[in-house]
Amino acid sequence: MTKRKATITFLMVVSTILFLSCTSRQSKAPVGEAGDIFDEANLPAAEKLIWEAMGLYDSNRILALTDSLENTGDISATTASYYRGAAASNRGMLTVAEQHLKEATANPDPDAADLRVYLKARALLSRILAAESDYEGALNEALPTQAMMDSLGNKDFGDLTQLHIVIGECQQHLHMPTEAAASFAKAYTLLKTWMAADTTGKDMPRIILRLDNISTSYIHTSQYAKAKMWLDREDSALAIYVTRPSVIAKQSDFLRGTVQLDLATICQQLGQSEEAARHYDEHRKTVFSQRNVALINATDYLMLAGRYAEAADNYTHLDQVFLKRHLDLSLDNIGTYLIPKMRANILAGRKDSALAVSMKIAERYDSALTSQKQDVAAELATVYDTHGKEQQIAEQRMRLSRVHMLALVVTLIALTVFFIIFTIVRQKAAKRLAKVNAAKERLEGELSIAHDIQMSMVPSTFPQVEGLDMYASMTPAKEVGGDLYTYLLKGDLLYFCVGDVSGKGVPASLFMAQTTRLFHTLASQGMNPAEICNIMNNELSGEDNEQGMFVTLFICRLNLKIKLLEYCNAGHNPPVLGNDDGQLSFLDMEANAPIGLWAGLEYVGESIDFFKDRLLFLYTDGLNEAEDTEQSQFGDDRLLDILRQTQNESARQIIETMTQEITRHRNGAEPNDDLTMMCIKL
Repeated sequence: MTKRKATITFLMVVSTILFLSCTSRQSKAPVGEAGDIFDEANLPAAEKLIWEAMGLYDSNRILALTDSLENTGDISATTASYYRGAAASNRGMLTVAEQHLKEATANPDPDAADLRVYLKARALLSRILAAESDYEGALNEALPTQAMMDSLGNKDFGDLTQLHIVIGECQQHLHMPTEAAASFAKAYTLLKTWMAADTTGKDMPRIILRLDNISTSYIHTSQYAKAKMWLDREDSALAIYVTRPSVIAKQSDFLRGTVQLDLATICQQLGQSEEAARHYDEHRKTVFSQRNVALINATDYLMLAGRYAEAADNYTHLDQVFLKRHLDLSLDNIGTYLIPKMRANILAGRKDSALAVSMKIAERYDSALTSQKQDVAAELATVYDTHGKEQQIAEQRMRLSRVHMLALVVTLIALTVFFIIFTIVRQKAAKRLAKVNAAKERLEGELSIAHDIQMSMVPSTFPQVEGLDMYASMTPAKEVGGDLYTYLLKGDLLYFCVGDVSGKGVPASLFMAQTTRLFHTLASQGMNPAEICNIMNNELSGEDNEQGMFVTLFICRLNLKIKLLEYCNAGHNPPVLGNDDGQLSFLDMEANAPIGLWAGLEYVGESIDFFKDRLLFLYTDGLNEAEDTEQSQFGDDRLLDILRQTQNESARQIIETMTQEITRHRNGAEPNDDLTMMCIKL
């Protein structure tokens, strides 16, 4: 996400804030004689003329005065190089500015008279290098400059906060987050001191702009939560500014509109849609929001929020913005404005408007490419005229320029192809979509019926036998699943089982139905659990099992008269059993293979006494392997803890409590497996 459209924002900030950055300076308290060099009140008369031109943002006058005063000997070559670099930076000619500033800082041991501009040149050079993504170079300039300013007692909050912010930005991009946070914290400490000292509010716009620099650094590294924290601090500083006597209503309205729009965009990135919409509504209450430039900047939020029609409406103001700001259709502006405008119209379903924009891009691309080459050549020619090093610099810059141009060409071609395909396919897609929706509705209806059929196959009522407390539940992960539970009461014998079929969905549910039918048939003949497993395994592992499906089962026969529990485990999870002393543990049992893998296996059965108040808890792995949003499992230990806390409750209460704990553990995550539980108490 781009925080603002770069070219428009640059001109807007210049017209509203940058003037104050040079004319409204924080009063200083120099420390000793060295500290006096940072007080503009002590500037030589000749240099004050240039400083006034800096405050008016008049680059032509800055250059004319600099040339004249250097020729007369009123300013040194170091001072002249600094102001030439500052003027080039104001014009956006960063390559030229960098060369001039390197001249100004070439002497590592400047004269006392040049020390102030030497340090300011290094500070400005660090900002330019950071803007060019040379973060190591910027850090090498900024760190020693900040240390020298501190040693000389510089109390200019503007210089010091800017240096700390540049240092933090470089550390952030160099993957040094701890160091970056510390640098931003130092800057914030200075900003709070500056804010407290500025009782009139004349410097508050500069303070807010510094906070904006920090939030932008986090935005550029996609750390939106941290960016929001700094934007909230901007908002708080703005609330203080409007209470100061020197507040300028138009300026505070601009700052409020900008901060609220940034907050809306960041909150939308964080998935906080309601808060984002609230900030956008606050932005819309400002006068600034009705300006064409604000309408264009708002498209970032509108596109993220899926409000494509509103974004497309806002882009209708783009021509007036270009006209008023004297912008041309350069390659940068085509990529920054026209391509997003085309995308907004496509997503809003306005194919005619999107086609018109794409035609405009195609018409202006050649001239924009030619203009880009001429601009690069002109800038490099300026460097050549100044330094006589054009050959090496031009070759390097032109190679980089060709790479950027090629990337843009590829992007434009891809977008054009996309639009053509989009236009051709759209009508066919609409017809296919109607068929797909009809098929989807039919499938969903059939799955709903299948779900109802499957759920009707598992008991919803349980034996009403004196002294027996039994309850079970099954929750498929999809519409239909492969878990099962069932029971059969035959005189004093209670047969019951819990199983888990391999796989999920419709195939598993069909295998589950076959397993349930076989269990009831064999249990009704009075067989013991091991015999039931032997016959079921031979039946289900035959040639008809082409998919190689299998089922894990835990089959029991409880003699309610003599309190004897016979069971056979077929590869299933060990159930939890209450021991003689009331302690709970997983049942230690014979290992048998799941049913359906290999025919001819002999299953081993076992038996235990099932005395009064004893508890048996059966389950599938959808319980202990249930995962939360971080893929952390529910686990066996938590299962036992909950049973210990609830073992004196009814079987139904135990299962309902376990279900609630599973839901709490998932914390919104989709179920990763079917879940079945059965609890029996005497």
